[in-house]
Amino acid sequence: MRQLFEAKDGTILSCSCLHPDGKIKVCIEREKNLFDVDTDRATCWLPEYRWEDIHGFSSVEIAKAEKFIKSVIDQINESATAQSEENPNYFSALNDPYTYGGIGNDLMNDFYAHRQGGGHEMHFSRLAVYEDLHHGIKTTKEIQTVHIYEFLKFLLEQGFKSGTIRSYISSYREIYRWDPQLFCNTFEKPSVAGLNQYLEQHKSDIRI
Repeated sequence: MRQLFEAKDGTILSCSCLHPDGKIKVCIEREKNLFDVDTDRATCWLPEYRWEDIHGFSSVEIAKAEKFIKSVIDQINESATAQSEENPNYFSALNDPYTYGGIGNDLMNDFYAHRQGGGHEMHFSRLAVYEDLHHGIKTTKEIQTVHIYEFLKFLLEQGFKSGTIRSYISSYREIYRWDPQLFCNTFEKPSVAGLNQYLEQHKSDIRI
């Protein structure tokens, strides 16, 4: 997934690569506030404009989002095609772990096998790719909070905006709230303050 637009209210629109069947996955996400662990989200599949996993957005907002998607369809198609043509390098693998050599698949399969809630698969799949490549992690119980902070630091260094990183933190907090049994007993929910402390400890000038 690649972020394309961010509205004034913090709503983020991202699109996938062009899938072999000609479909494109478009996601919209909006963090409610800095202290809410939940995130509004919805997925639109192109070219049929089929909506699913709608959480927090009203029917009026979805209609407006679809109108906007139609108005920028050329940019979406261009981005999706470009992502498909890129070499399967490390950052490309972050976009879709099921496309590039199975990186992160073991961890994602463990995630799906033991969870009880739903949603936030994109955020967790990117984490799965990073943890597999960098630490060889294959199960959710191997993940520590510091691993998440390391991954988010990487995204910040790649140019991801603070609002996007906050939405990642909210997603991981919500996953933990739904399914604490996914993680080990020493796992602590990530936070904005915790990430900023990690960034300071690792001599990074970036803060969110």
